[in-house]
Amino acid sequence: MQPNLLTNRRLEIEKELDRLKQAIAAYEEELGEIETAERIIARYSGAERYTPSASNQPEAPKDAGASAATQPFVPEMIRIVLGEAYRRGLPGLEPAQMYDAMIAKGWTVNKDTIRTRSWRMWKDKKLDKPEDSAVYSLPKDKPAGGESGDETPAGLMSNPEHGREAGQGGGT
Repeated sequence: MQPNLLTNRRLEIEKELDRLKQAIAAYEEELGEIETAERIIARYSGAERYTPSASNQPEAPKDAGASAATQPFVPEMIRIVLGEAYRRGLPGLEPAQMYDAMIAKGWTVNKDTIRTRSWRMWKDKKLDKPEDSAVYSLPKDKPAGGESGDETPAGLMSNPEHGREAGQGGGT
């Protein structure tokens, strides 16, 4: 009878964990939507984004990873992990691999958000992806002076030549 009792208890705990995981995922998705709305409102109103004051925030432990206030926005996170993968010689990353890299950095993200945002960035031509693959990469044809300057493979790998001086008119 005890094995049956333990099995039943295990099932109850697993159901509760699944319910809680779904609730957390829903809250994380809602936070992402609120973050997007705040950025849009700030962009069009000229107001600064809301950042809670330090007096209202509990003190985080030193090794707690990046807090929501200090971590980059999801598109920037995607560019960062794809840039690091490119520097390691990888052709790109699937969303699950991007998620794992972000979690390893201590960032709080939702796997579904990464999947959706990377797809949207690909549709907006901010990422490359072969049609028959789930591997996303930074665009190769975008000029090196893109949004952040070093997000493209060309911008990541460019090294100015040493020993050359600028000529008249600023050229080299």
